[in-house]
Amino acid sequence: MIHPKRAIVKGEAPPPKKGPTNNRYLRKIFCGGLGFETTEDDIRKYFSTFGEVETVSLMLDAHTQRGRGFAFVIFVHEQA
Repeated sequence: MIHPKRAIVKGEAPPPKKGPTNNRYLRKIFCGGLGFETTEDDIRKYFSTFGEVETVSLMLDAHTQRGRGFAFVIFVHEQA
């Protein structure tokens, strides 16, 4: 089961509670609890059902090159 959550861009303040927001906050999500065998293509295919995917960043272990169990997905449009 996937529980998407909003991701905060490193080095930037979170979006304000009211008023205009940076649409990057609305387009980027964190995906946790992924299996070690999950690939970027698997993630892209799944999230493409919700909208056009711009980028998938699957976090890998530097030594083993296996997935670390989480990724970031950025959609092209914030409506996704």
